[in-house]
Order: sequence, then structure tokens, then C-alpha cells
Amino acid sequence: MTQAALAECAGCTVATIRKIEAEERRPSPQIAKLLANCLQITAEQQALFIQIARGKRRVGQLERVSSLPRAELALEQLLPIPKSNLPHPPTPLLGREQELGAIAQLLQVPDCRLLTLIGPGGIGKTRLSLQVAAQHQAAFTHGAAFVSLAPVNGREQTVTTIADALGFVLYGATDRAEQLFHYLHEKNLLLILDNLEHLLGDDETVALVSDLLHHALNVKLLITSREPLNLQAEWVFEVKGLLLPDSADPDDLSAYSAAQLFIQRAQRARASFKLTRENSSAIRRICDLVEGLPLGIELAAAWVLTLSCQEIAQELERDLNFLATPMRDVPERHRSLSAVFNHSWKLLSAEEQLVLQRLAVFRGGFGREAAEFVAGASLNLLSALVSKSLLRRADAKAGRYDLHELVRLYALGRLQKDPQAYEQTRRRHGRFYSALLARRGTALKGTERAAVVAELIKEMANLRLAWQWATNHQQAEALSQAADTLFWLYESRSNCREGIPLFGQAVESLQDRDIDSVAPANSNEWMKNLALGQALNYQGFFLFRQGQHPQGRDLLQRSLGLLQTVANADSVTTREALSDAMAFLGTVTSVMGDYSEGHRLLREGLSLKQSLDDRWGAAFCLRQLGLSAYYLGEYREAHHLLNESLVIGRELGNSWAIASSLNMLSLAAIAQGNYIEAQQLLREGLAHSQKLEDRYNIAVSLNGLGLVSQALDDEEEAQRFFTESIVIWREIGDDGDLAQSLSNLGHSFLAEGKHDEAEPLFLEALTIAQGSEVLPVAVEALLGLAVLAVEADALK
Repeated sequence: MTQAALAECAGCTVATIRKIEAEERRPSPQIAKLLANCLQITAEQQALFIQIARGKRRVGQLERVSSLPRAELALEQLLPIPKSNLPHPPTPLLGREQELGAIAQLLQVPDCRLLTLIGPGGIGKTRLSLQVAAQHQAAFTHGAAFVSLAPVNGREQTVTTIADALGFVLYGATDRAEQLFHYLHEKNLLLILDNLEHLLGDDETVALVSDLLHHALNVKLLITSREPLNLQAEWVFEVKGLLLPDSADPDDLSAYSAAQLFIQRAQRARASFKLTRENSSAIRRICDLVEGLPLGIELAAAWVLTLSCQEIAQELERDLNFLATPMRDVPERHRSLSAVFNHSWKLLSAEEQLVLQRLAVFRGGFGREAAEFVAGASLNLLSALVSKSLLRRADAKAGRYDLHELVRLYALGRLQKDPQAYEQTRRRHGRFYSALLARRGTALKGTERAAVVAELIKEMANLRLAWQWATNHQQAEALSQAADTLFWLYESRSNCREGIPLFGQAVESLQDRDIDSVAPANSNEWMKNLALGQALNYQGFFLFRQGQHPQGRDLLQRSLGLLQTVANADSVTTREALSDAMAFLGTVTSVMGDYSEGHRLLREGLSLKQSLDDRWGAAFCLRQLGLSAYYLGEYREAHHLLNESLVIGRELGNSWAIASSLNMLSLAAIAQGNYIEAQQLLREGLAHSQKLEDRYNIAVSLNGLGLVSQALDDEEEAQRFFTESIVIWREIGDDGDLAQSLSNLGHSFLAEGKHDEAEPLFLEALTIAQGSEVLPVAVEALLGLAVLAVEADALK
């Protein structure tokens, strides 16, 4: 049984199970009883198990009990199972035994926690790092994780990419790096950061690596880069070319990894290829000319389909002599690869050259459909480029391809020599990914949410690139088409920190003009107004989610005003955007205490959503209306509205929407005294959220379970639930909910007469609530402080 399965069975969080296993926390009697049932402890041994779990007795002090090993085995099975996201190379690694042995020794040195493999591009650093990870992941409790940083720019994207590779969802407003550090703090992991060299000029990204070492003491970093990071903790290992043969004798030649790689790749290009005494000298010369660089050997070997080995060596020598002239500004260590690239390029047909140039605009890989639309690449052309080692199958099962970064940069440089062709390709790239987002929007809001999120996360580098292009060129239609799905993708991961500047870029671009509020419907200016209204709306809501309520409200008000001016075109897109603005502004207005205006906006938004048959949007409006009714003390109405939203969520089959509605409905049930109903709702919501690894809704469930425990006079259990929710709120940076849980915990301590514990909680809740202008929570905290003051006066 996994930790997640046990947590679900016992109705608590995975974090609680981890802390119990680490002996950082003892379970309550109720939780210990549930754990015993989940672990199938026999009735005769349950009392004993609960005593051990509660710390009343030690296993070592007990007499031998026949069933105890069963319990111990069950608990051992809860230990983290090493996971791996390591790519599986299509062919085995040739040679590198000396390098693997040396790196293995370094990894065993306790002080060696940052090991950087350096060397020129194409030398095989990535492939070597994957082999190291595959050989050593079992030595780490949490295995090994591979992170490709080639398509990444800056600290924020680096943090997000690392988290995605780890399967860890980041949230909220605070520095997301802190969330990553907290997650890795107790992990024992080998973390590979591949292709870091282009980020070395960014001091914040380099500092991130140093901070990782400081906060995650049991994590070892294995980095590949063309240059060292120059950090004090860094150990540097230089990767050189494959071993070169000393002689051309076939028997000697076949023992060297450089020649082995050439022969292997040559046989893939032409199955009948063999090492002979006639071609052995030429093979040795080829390996020598490319200086043992694996990428150069692979590309040169692919030429055997059209050239003899002697001809390949001659072509390389000719190109190298050309590159060595004083007129060519080519670094010495790159001349051999440049020669290989140049000749590989000459061997391509005009159609293959064109396709390879266009494929170079993709970042982080691509699928067949994207390659065909953007680059005009048929399956035959893709296969031809793969056979020539210019294109790689990144995931054969998923039909994904990618380019070695050096090949990509070479081909991109070729494409950029023709500005018109480059712009046309980027435009098609942007159109494809805008359309992809539009197509996936419905599925993201339905039963396929998890699969769609996984698909879009794989394409994140391309999505960012397409959005940036559309923003820079004021492509309003593409921005409008992509905006809604992109928003809900970020919102589903509570990625406000990246979402705010993302939509902010579009706002800045689209408002940089004289806005014509009476532009004719469907004109270019009208479309820009629509796209600007949408961008303002989504940026405003993310600001609200980040705790910047007044700033978010201001942008949402601007959005609503602008979208009302484009309502002269009664299109579905216009009405959807307008209904979103009403729903989001109504939500923020209600949270900030103006329930009447918030209710009006949400009702208008709901009506518009229902007329559009937008059940996802209707469920959102119903949830927010239900919450407003709850805060106004209209608990029966709140229960009715929130149950309606739950019904729609179940019809959609979307676990995220179901969990949100379950959590909110539980509040109304608690307020009406239906504690058993509330507990059932919260446990179901918690189970959904744990499967989704949705920490936001996990924290909501925990807070709700705390309220139920409080109502049932189990303050100890309530305090544990509130405390766990507070930990998550701090991690994800949700100030509004943090203030609420702090206030709840304060009231729990107050009920027990623990004034010293309650006062700082109320003070912190009040400070945060005032800063975020969350008036209801501020009032709750003030009431708590008032009770403390009254009781203090009574004591005096």
C-alpha cells in the first residue's frame, strides 16, 4: 500500500502519513484506529498497534508477537518507492567505462553534491549523464530525475521545469523556488540538470542551483554544461571525445568506442555495411577528424548510404581546411562539427533542407501533427532525417521528435538568413499552438483533464514561444483563441506567478495604441479590444489569487468595461469573455466584502453562462454565489447553490471541479450542523485532490475537516488539520486562505483557554487579511482578539 493509498483510506493527508512514519508526529487515537483498519491489523492486535503508534509502548520492549512482523511489513511498504522519469535511449552506450567509473567514485564522496560534466556540444554529456543516472538511481531513496533545460529561459521557468520533471505542482504567489526547496528538503535524490550553459549568464538561475544545495541536503546535482558554473561547491568533470584507435588494423579498431559507434550507426543507415581492411583506415581517419565527438561520428556515419568511407574522410578534410582559413570565425573546438554539419547539409535534398530549417523553430520537442503543419514534414521526410541522425525520436510511443540543440541552432541559423521564411514559419508555429489550446479547452474542463494537462505540459516551451510571438506581433486573434485554455491550464496548477507576467505581456502589447472603443465589429481594432479585455481579465484574476485584491479588481473592472464595448458583435466568443469578466469581478468583489454588487455580477454572469450552455462556467458562478450566501449566513441557500455546482461537476466528470464543489458544500453542511455529511463530503473531496496532487484543494479539505473536528469538540484533531492546512497555504502563497486557517486555529486554541497560543495567530491573520482586504476574515480575527481582551480584563 502506498502512502497516498493509506492517506486516502484513513481520511488524512499524505503529509500526515510521512510525518507519522518519520516519527515527527503521533497519530490521534481516531487516526491510529483508522490506520490499523487500513493496514488490516487483526482485531486481537489492534490495541497493541494503537499503543505503538501513539508512542505508549516501544516495539523493542514488547514480547515477541507473532503478528507484529506483518504490521512492520505493511509499514515498510509505505516507504517512498524510487521513481524515475529518465528517458530511455534507443541504443546502448558504447565505451565510457573509465568515465562511468570515475563519476561513480565522485558520487560516493559526501562533499560532492554538485558535479558538473563539462565539454563542447556534441561530446556526449547528456548521454553519459543518463547512463550515470540509470546505474545509480537505486542508491537514492527517491531515485533519479532528468530535467532538460535547453528550451528554458530564466529562473522562474527553470523552477517550473524542474518541478514538472519531478511531478510536483507549484502554486501561488510566493517565490515558487521556496516551494521547490521545501519539497526537496527531505528528498534523497539524484537530480540531473541538462544543458545549463545558456543560463549561466543569468545570476538568479545560477543562484538557484546554489540555493538548491543549501536547502536540499540529501539531493545530489549532476549538471551538464559547456562551461563550469564556478560555484564553491562545484566539482568539475571534463568529458572528452570517445577513445580513438591507435591503428587501422580491423582487429584493433573494433575495440575502440569511437570506431564502434561509427560502425553501429553506419549499419543502421545501410544494413550491409561491414568493417573491412579496405575501409578501416578511412574509419580511423573519420573518427580522428571529428575528434571523437559522438554527434560528429553519428552524422558522418549516416553518409555511408551515398558515400564510401574514403569519400567521407575526403569531404571532411576539405571542409575542415575551408573552416581553418583566417576568414572563418569558427572556434577551434567547433570546427570539426561545423565541417560535419556543412556536409550533412549538402547531402540533404532541397525538401529535406527546408523541413529541417522549419523544425528548428520548435522548442522542447514536437509531435507529427505539429511537424506537418508547421514544417510541411511528412512521415517519410521525418524518417529520412532520423536515418541521417539529424532528428531524434524522443518518444516513439507518443510520436514525438526532437533535435540535438547544436543541430537545431545550426538549422535555425540557416532559416534566419531568410527573414521572410523565418517569419512565415514562426507564424505557422504560433497558429498551430493557438489552435491546439482552443481545441483542448473543452477536454481540459471534462473527464480528460489529467491527460490534457500532461499533454500541454509537454508542450509548455512551444506554448510560451507561440504566445510570445503573438504578443510581440499583436496577433489579437491568436491571443484570443489561446487565452482561455492557457488561463485554466495555469489556474489548474495555481501558477499565478508565471501567469501574471504572461498575460501582462499581452496587456502591455495590446494597449500600446489609441484604443477605439467604437471600432466596427470583427474589425482588426475590435479584435484587439476583445483580446485585451480577455488578457486584462485573466491577469486580474491571477492578481486576486496572488492576494493582490485591489489591483486585481482594478484590472477586472477595466476588462469588463472594455468587453462591454465589443458586445456589439453578438458572437459566442464575445459573450464567453464578457461572462468570464462578470464571474471573476463578482468573485473578487464579494471576497472584498461588497456582497450585493458581487451577487449582482455573479448572477449576470451565471445567466450568460447558462444561455451559452457553458456548464463549466455555470458551475464556477454557482460555487462563488454559494460562498457569498454562506458568508452572509444564508446557509440553506448556500447549500442549494453549492449542491447545484457539484451536480454539474459530476456531469462533467472533472475531478478538479468535483473536489472544489465538495469542499465548499461542506462549509454549508457544517453551518447547518450536518457534521457527518460535511465529513463525508470533505473526505471525498480530499481523495479527489490527492489523486490530482492538487495541494490547494487538499488544504481546503484539511481546513474543513478541522472545522468538523472543532464542531465535534475534538480540538486536538482540529488543531492538527488547521496546522497542516496552514503549512500548505504558506507553501503555495495563498494569503487569503492562510488568514482564514490562522483565524480558525486561533479560535480552536481560544476554546481551550490557550490564550498565549491564540493571540499571535489572530494578529497574523488580521495583518494578512487587512493587507489582502479580505474583510470577513479580518472581522473574525478582530472578534478573537476582542474575546482575548475581555477575558484578560476579567482575570485582572
